[in-house]
Amino acid sequence: MDLQIRAATFSGYLEVAQALHFSPHDLLRKAGINPAVLATPEELISAKAMVWLIDESAAQTGKLNFGLRMADQRKASGMGVVGMLLPHRRTLRDAIETLIEYRQLLNGMLVTDITDNGNVVFIRQEVVPVTGHYSRQATELAMGVLVNACRLLLGAKWRPLSVHFTHAPPSELLFHERVFGCELAFNSELNGFTCSSRDLDGLNPLADPFMVEQLERSIQTRLDVDRDSVTLAVQRAIVLLLPVGRASINQVADHLHMSVRTLQRRLDDEAEQFSDLVDTLRRDLAAQYLMNKRYSVEHVATLLGYTSQSAFARWFKAEYGRSPTQWRASQTSAGARS
Repeated sequence: MDLQIRAATFSGYLEVAQALHFSPHDLLRKAGINPAVLATPEELISAKAMVWLIDESAAQTGKLNFGLRMADQRKASGMGVVGMLLPHRRTLRDAIETLIEYRQLLNGMLVTDITDNGNVVFIRQEVVPVTGHYSRQATELAMGVLVNACRLLLGAKWRPLSVHFTHAPPSELLFHERVFGCELAFNSELNGFTCSSRDLDGLNPLADPFMVEQLERSIQTRLDVDRDSVTLAVQRAIVLLLPVGRASINQVADHLHMSVRTLQRRLDDEAEQFSDLVDTLRRDLAAQYLMNKRYSVEHVATLLGYTSQSAFARWFKAEYGRSPTQWRASQTSAGARS
């Protein structure tokens, strides 16, 4: 199933291409995207095609920060009525939970979660790999948009404590440092950022419950029209729960607040099988994790929900035709040649 999301999710693409003196018309044609659609925020567009487009644009321009440049171009208006709601929420935690609740109106590919660790909180954000592989550009675009969304409530000068990416750092970090203004950690275990619990739960003096009520009524009207795909909801849950060994159908159904029977019936309606979704995501994530040199094969096995390295190695060889160690070595040598 090809996920369709609003063109507003990728706003800023044409502006970045123009700033880099890059003509994207051939790539847009190959992706099957009409340039006029990108200027119409409510138009639906193929997520797979758009992620491929920004990945290829980064490769052809040589700008590994292409996605982050798009985030820097985004305006609050690009988030529609949800963006209007954020500055009126009581706390930043409420605002992030609003983004999670209404993500289907923003970017259905996102998986966002809040983990409290005392005085420091980790806001995890992952992107469902719609193209079959990890997208550095989509990840950095989403992270930049999330941090800027937090600034809608806390002010333009607010900075997270640190920003984390699972991919390797680019050779030039000046743009990342300007956008985030904090410690940058690459080759991390998860994608996300940290902030103080005081920032997350401090009361917003400009919070307006009346405006929240009015805007949420408008959003609910939209949600009645734009029902979220259960397949996508399951994919998001699997990405979130796999690393903690809780991606069984029972646990995913519980996470989505429905019975296993209801979940299976709704997946049947969309011609999908739970086991197929797990296998596809596990395959995509295995390649993503093995590209991170800081991960041991044993740790990758754990992140994918395996209780033993040997079970993971047998599954991986059946999927990729070689052991995890051999596959990682082949990718490293291929990267060195390129």
